[in-house]
Amino acid sequence: MFISTAFAQGVSGTSGFADAFASIGWIILVIPIMYFMVIRPDQKRRKDQHNLLAAVKVGDRVVTVGGLHGVIAKLADKTVTLKIDGVQATFDRVAIARVERDDASAQTKA
Repeated sequence: MFISTAFAQGVSGTSGFADAFASIGWIILVIPIMYFMVIRPDQKRRKDQHNLLAAVKVGDRVVTVGGLHGVIAKLADKTVTLKIDGVQATFDRVAIARVERDDASAQTKA
């Protein structure tokens, strides 16, 4: 009596194939979602940061990733010298988080 019940439960045949196909289907759906939600925005952010660092010039007011505000005094390939309250400090160029724009010039353009 127990053997026939156990044998009947083990003979499901097609459900194993359907379960495997459903698992693969979910993986195929998740990959494009991960691309558009994680990878693509990160690539865009890195491209924007690279363009920002390439466009800085002497005299720009910048903010570092550490929160220091200063004016660019000198540029090199990988470093930037900032003038901060009369003191000059050298940072890696990648330490620049953003370039501050004057509000007066932004209002005249609008």
